[in-house]
Amino acid sequence: MSLQNAKRRAARMIAQHESFVPHMYLDSVSYVTVGFGKMFRTAASTASVNFIKVTARPQRPATVAEKAAEWTTMQRLSPAGTRINYAARHYAQYRTLEITRAEGTRLLELSLNDAIAILRANYPGLNAFPRTRRSP
Repeated sequence: MSLQNAKRRAARMIAQHESFVPHMYLDSVSYVTVGFGKMFRTAASTASVNFIKVTARPQRPATVAEKAAEWTTMQRLSPAGTRINYAARHYAQYRTLEITRAEGTRLLELSLNDAIAILRANYPGLNAFPRTRRSP
């Protein structure tokens, strides 16, 4: 199986088993997350994501400042260090931004590309591995 085929297969499997959440939320360890589990460690890391300002009429693309502000809002809701662990839907009441499913898929593909790059960096001869070593 080629890496591209493996990437497509992984994307399908993740999309089947990971719920798509269009708004920012806190995952089980209080990291700000969106889509199919795309985590943002910092407010700045949201800048390249195509969020839509859903509370604006008409709806419009979110600014970099609005994305950072939403990240900060969600991070401040963090129950980290407590026994509280809210479901993703709990955070919908605080959201002003959302992504489309297509944007969630784009972010998932970027994450998989990063994973492939890490594999290639750690295993320079990856493409030359026997087929039995590259796929289950």
